[in-house]
Amino acid sequence: MPLALGSIVDGLAMARDQRATRPGLHSATDLGDAHLLSPPVSYTISEEDRAALCLHQDSATSGRYAYQRSGTRPAVVPPVDRPTVQQILVVDDEPQLVEVMGRYLRRLGYEVHLAGTAGQALELVRRHKFVAMVCDVGLPGISGTELVRCALLDEPHLAIVMCTGANDAATAKAAMARGAADYLVKPVPLAELGASIERALVRRQGMIEQEEGDRQARDLLSNRTEELMAERSALQALTAGVAEALVNAMEQKDVFLRGHSQRVAQLAGEIAVAMELDAATVAAVQLGGRLHDVGKIGIREAVLHKPGRLSEEEYAHVKEHVAIGMEILAPLPNLWPALEFVHHHHERVDGSGYPQGLRGEAISIGGRILAVADTFDALTSIRPYRERLGETEALAVLGGMTGTMLDETVYAALEQVVRDRRARWLAPFAADVPDTLFMQMAS
Repeated sequence: MPLALGSIVDGLAMARDQRATRPGLHSATDLGDAHLLSPPVSYTISEEDRAALCLHQDSATSGRYAYQRSGTRPAVVPPVDRPTVQQILVVDDEPQLVEVMGRYLRRLGYEVHLAGTAGQALELVRRHKFVAMVCDVGLPGISGTELVRCALLDEPHLAIVMCTGANDAATAKAAMARGAADYLVKPVPLAELGASIERALVRRQGMIEQEEGDRQARDLLSNRTEELMAERSALQALTAGVAEALVNAMEQKDVFLRGHSQRVAQLAGEIAVAMELDAATVAAVQLGGRLHDVGKIGIREAVLHKPGRLSEEEYAHVKEHVAIGMEILAPLPNLWPALEFVHHHHERVDGSGYPQGLRGEAISIGGRILAVADTFDALTSIRPYRERLGETEALAVLGGMTGTMLDETVYAALEQVVRDRRARWLAPFAADVPDTLFMQMAS
């Protein structure tokens, strides 16, 4: 005789309720697997009821079925989206107390693990992803407060609630200082324990969200900083290219100045490296060397090409090239500090330079370097009013200017650069030159 569908459903519900009341079955998994304890039952179902009965296996838990009655067509029951169960660790050397707290917290929906010592607790912390830990202060061996410190090293976001049998303010303060979120005095009402854990978890979630927000802000700032640096570099390259076009136009006016700015830039950069300046300063010194004479585009060609000594008026006109250069470069503030170095390249350490008459360290380091490099290249290059000097002769002339016109430290770096250049140039011939002669040539 076929059974009515309603009878089948009622029978399944009654069997489920009977299994739920059996002793020894506590967790949701135990209830779900309780059918394994009873022998299978066979039912005869009519074709009409078979079409109306839909068995849908829950995708979240194997072995459990959801059923529902429908009209003439089976209806699909959607799978239940169950949240991940949060894991809590309870640590106390009193077995009965641990069991009581564990049962209560399981009823609240947590997955609970138990430990009787700090060593057991640390082992569990390393194996599981706990969100909270309830910990007794007076544990055997390692104390509860020390356990807090060790556990937070493995799981920094662990929400910790401390329990103790004595209302000891000093112990409570120590536990909170180590990272505990709350401190309860035994006997602890279970409702109070649950509320304390809930507060600790809210605080934990807030800390996690704050850290994530800080991380995202740092990432955003870092990315934006990189973008700005790239934009700044591109803008500097563009403006430097414009300025160099002016330099090239200026050098075309005077055959004796062609290549001068590039040579000064190269030499000034090597001096800055020899002085162990940072990479940004070295780059700015090199750029300043490339631009230092851009103002000469405003100097009369007759004065630039004059083969003899300049008159006072002509010399005053030449000195205007610094101010002219700064006027040309002023719309390009992103080239700072190279612009400052250009402004200072004719200042002298004794205050006799121009345009500001600065003295000593009031002159920027880039300005002092460019002064030495500019003078050295001018002495070792052909000019309409004199022949070029050799490097040794030029060094001797510059040596006489140190302490008055030129910076002594920068001059010492120039000597080192010149020696290094000679050594690199002579290196391929070293095997064919006697050692004593090679040393004389290199020095």
